[in-house]
Amino acid sequence: DLEDQEHCQEIVEFSERGVQRTSSLTNLWLGGPILRDKLWFFSSYEFVQAFSNSYRVSAPRNFTGHYFQSKLTWQPVSRQKLTLSFQADPTYISRTRQSPYVPVAAEADQKQGGQLWSLDHLWFFSDRLVLKNQLTLKTGYVDVFPNSGDLSTPGNGGSVGAQNSENYGFYSYNRRSRLQFDPKATYYLDDFFGDHELAVGGSVTGLKESTLSGRPGNIWFVD
Repeated sequence: DLEDQEHCQEIVEFSERGVQRTSSLTNLWLGGPILRDKLWFFSSYEFVQAFSNSYRVSAPRNFTGHYFQSKLTWQPVSRQKLTLSFQADPTYISRTRQSPYVPVAAEADQKQGGQLWSLDHLWFFSDRLVLKNQLTLKTGYVDVFPNSGDLSTPGNGGSVGAQNSENYGFYSYNRRSRLQFDPKATYYLDDFFGDHELAVGGSVTGLKESTLSGRPGNIWFVD
């Protein structure tokens, strides 16, 4: 089994009118055999957090990300191999606007991320012919909403140097999923006026998207 852990921290400070940033990173991973010469696994986790504070802004932006990756490989016979892979990256970003004209009450938050599932089948049909099939499911989301979480109170936008107030004036929830199948056959032709690789394949894809957006309280005020 393999195991490693790394933690590092970096702080960067700019001038008085600049941006102050603090970030941290943690990595963990583990892998090895489950059944000797038959079944293997690998898994990793990464945590990322970063704070950035702009000049004259009371609260910093907070970027927090969790990144997961796992893989399971099975070789039932010497010429065939199946690999199941998984990835995910849920991320939360608070107080995204970072403007001196936007107080915390009128700030926006954002959630983003998705998942990736993949199943690969590799078959060495002969010494010259290799067949590969891949089935992939990918999902993703990006959500923008008031920092308060309140979708009922209208936002109030300041004009001519005035501050925003009451609430962030917009929300949006976006979803996307993609299912794809990729078969491929490769034939290796050697010693025929050189060495050649002949391949044929295809791709079948299904895509689904949805978006829900609007304004809290279905209205937006400007002062």
